[in-house]
Amino acid sequence: MGKGAYLIGLDIGSSSVKLVELKEKKGHPVLHHLGVVHLAPETIVEGTIIDSYDLINAIKHLISAHHIKNRKVAISVSGTPVIVKRLTLGYMTDKELAETIDWEVERYLPFDLSEVNIDYHIIRSDEEKNQLEVLIAAVKKETLEEYLSVVAEAGLKVRVVDVDAFAMENAYLFSGQREKNQTVILANIGASLMNLNIVSEGETMFTRDIALGGINFTKEIQKQIGVTYEEAEKLKTGGELDPAQEIIVNNVLETAKESLSSEILKSINFYNSTFEGNEVKEIVLSGGSALMNGIAEYIQQSLNIPTSIINPFEDVDINSKTVDIDLMEKTAPMFTVAFGLALRREKEEK
Repeated sequence: MGKGAYLIGLDIGSSSVKLVELKEKKGHPVLHHLGVVHLAPETIVEGTIIDSYDLINAIKHLISAHHIKNRKVAISVSGTPVIVKRLTLGYMTDKELAETIDWEVERYLPFDLSEVNIDYHIIRSDEEKNQLEVLIAAVKKETLEEYLSVVAEAGLKVRVVDVDAFAMENAYLFSGQREKNQTVILANIGASLMNLNIVSEGETMFTRDIALGGINFTKEIQKQIGVTYEEAEKLKTGGELDPAQEIIVNNVLETAKESLSSEILKSINFYNSTFEGNEVKEIVLSGGSALMNGIAEYIQQSLNIPTSIINPFEDVDINSKTVDIDLMEKTAPMFTVAFGLALRREKEEK
């Protein structure tokens, strides 16, 4: 995806900030550092930074704790401030597209054109068929400026701004788990969002961000049992339960699995009705909530589609002197977006 040194992958989520640093050895990436720092509830809400002071300090702590010297990072955005569309247009040259892209995209935006930054990638160009396929991404300027300002205040330099769904795809396409020439749905289940990306033969066909994630389930446990948010989080992830609590937590998690499965099915149905091509053959889960006990088995049984949980570090060497192996082995799927960002290079190729 480029030349030069790898950038630091910095995944700024609603409940935590994840970091991945890669080094190159003999043309192959080596995992040099990974780390996570948790954020206080309400630091980031629906993609909007509420407490920039807390977030800046969290990023500074993460960089300092892992003795990161590289200050050049790749970050990503997602949620309602971000729009991703795959468009089919009449054929035009690169120059003509650059001159008309704003007009072509404007009709698909829920925001005023002056409020967004737009980027695009040509997927396929066929002059003979008078057809041009373009993948566009637009992000609200206000949101982007918030994230850039926070990262700069933490002493870092943003070299790449990506979209969570694309970073997840980068990690998958690099991974040894990749199945070539088939259609897969990538589902990154985070704290407040589930990012879906349907990839067919290595190309993004459809993306969707759904306001559903681990925070929803934690808050429901908190509400039903009457404990603090932190206590509910521990109960959700394997804390000691009395019999009554166990019934409540199991019921919440069962409802969570059903909700996640239902949203994935909706996206598959939309894809099947909108795009001509191969049917979805596999579902690949990532994100912190992919560690929920039995989630992959539930979705596979519910949708009758093979479902697995990605290990983004499967095909990279590990520096055991600098990497917390226990953290990596227990939480690898949580770092999928950060790893996809860390694969980006200092000198990006267009």
